[in-house]
Amino acid sequence: MDAFILAGGLSTRMGEEKGLVSFCGKPMIEYTIDLLHLLNFNITVISSNAEYKKYSLPLVSDVVSQVGPAGGILTAMEYSSSEHFLLVACDMPLLQEHSISKLQNSIGNHKSCMYSFNGKLEPLCGFYSKSMRELWRKKLEEGDKKLSILLQAFDVKLISLDQEPADLKSFNSKAEIDSFEKEI
Repeated sequence: MDAFILAGGLSTRMGEEKGLVSFCGKPMIEYTIDLLHLLNFNITVISSNAEYKKYSLPLVSDVVSQVGPAGGILTAMEYSSSEHFLLVACDMPLLQEHSISKLQNSIGNHKSCMYSFNGKLEPLCGFYSKSMRELWRKKLEEGDKKLSILLQAFDVKLISLDQEPADLKSFNSKAEIDSFEKEI
């Protein structure tokens, strides 16, 4: 099964390429790559930054640019060779196998499967169907680029949780990373 790591953001809060920022001694993206290798996914990195070539993984740029993560998800839909694929942001270095397995085992015939915490979606760690591609593209062309709006057009299986599990935490600033590293 295919897995795509979104690493193409502007990193405005981080101040530098988010996936390459050190987290507990190694770049954040390496934690995700290691986990996905362990789980035998076929990994592709979505980014226009050539620095990610050092991981010897396929690297693709957004097929539609300047639309945020929605463009990255469309890119994964275009490049996936499997009907369903995993999409993960590069800033979730604590992600664990059980969270991915729970999603994978829950998708069934749904178009997508992701977590929801107190009604807030976590679309940057989820499974998607490449069959969503044409409608997703159409909605992007109509100007919809907010993920919560785009996902309303599809049959999405939500796994509702009362609070965000630690392994689904995304790190968006160096201050967040520094705070975490001081606590451990």
